[in-house]
Amino acid sequence: MRNSTKLTIPLLTLALFATGTAAAQTAAPVARGIGVGAEATLTGIIGATFVYDAEVFHVDALLGGSFEHNDSSLSVAGRLFFPVHRSQWADFSVGPGIGLTHVTHDPDQDGPQGRESRNPIHLEGAAQIRAFVVQNVALSASAGLGMVLNNDNQNEVTIGGQLGGSFGVTYFFF
Repeated sequence: MRNSTKLTIPLLTLALFATGTAAAQTAAPVARGIGVGAEATLTGIIGATFVYDAEVFHVDALLGGSFEHNDSSLSVAGRLFFPVHRSQWADFSVGPGIGLTHVTHDPDQDGPQGRESRNPIHLEGAAQIRAFVVQNVALSASAGLGMVLNNDNQNEVTIGGQLGGSFGVTYFFF
């Protein structure tokens, strides 16, 4: 009996250190690199999205515009997200964002003489969930705190995450 105890303890120790770590899921490789799509910020900038995902962070750049006869708007925004948690087909990230909009309006429709313009600055702190429906297509939703600073002292603050206003889709190229 003594000999079996002397042999059992080293064998169990060897088996413990020789086996790998158990995992409930093995993470499938999701897209990393460059992606394009459409997205909205919390403060209302909507446009085409260019995404660079470096795995430890991802950068979203938005470009949007609206052009009518007497009104025009051109917007650009950037968001920097840091992943807090990753799973097999999704990630949860937090980060800041900034955007600039140039808005022109011609109330009397007489051309450049009576044209009014303003340049609001958009700031946000957001949490974003990206769900990869397939390996290289991500649906995203954001929530957080957004702020619009206008040069005419009509500042706005937005708290929330209306999914209709902060939803996006991105296609990643390999």
